[in-house]
Amino acid sequence: MNEIIGLPVLVSERHRIVINRSFRDLLNIPETGSVQVIINRNRLQVFPDVVELKGGVRKDISAGRFNLPMEWVRANGVEVGDYVFLIAAEDCILVCPSIKFSTFSQEGQL
Repeated sequence: MNEIIGLPVLVSERHRIVINRSFRDLLNIPETGSVQVIINRNRLQVFPDVVELKGGVRKDISAGRFNLPMEWVRANGVEVGDYVFLIAAEDCILVCPSIKFSTFSQEGQL
């Protein structure tokens, strides 16, 4: 398999990520402006801010930088210095947390 399925991006201070320009260009998301985000338990769906989405939350994007919603950060144990993964979908960018194996092994899952 020679396909990239997810682009890792570093979570910086204030739980901020940079959405890669190539990903933004795929969906016509501006470098600076706003996007709409649907918050799911284990992923974010980031859409261009062109139509009102049911359940969507409008968030700012500045110089490609995007602040992760804190309720999602807490629910997924995302910390500064961690990586999340960007995945280009047909109509949005998916933001997925990395799997923390120690969490699974403590719960007896592995």
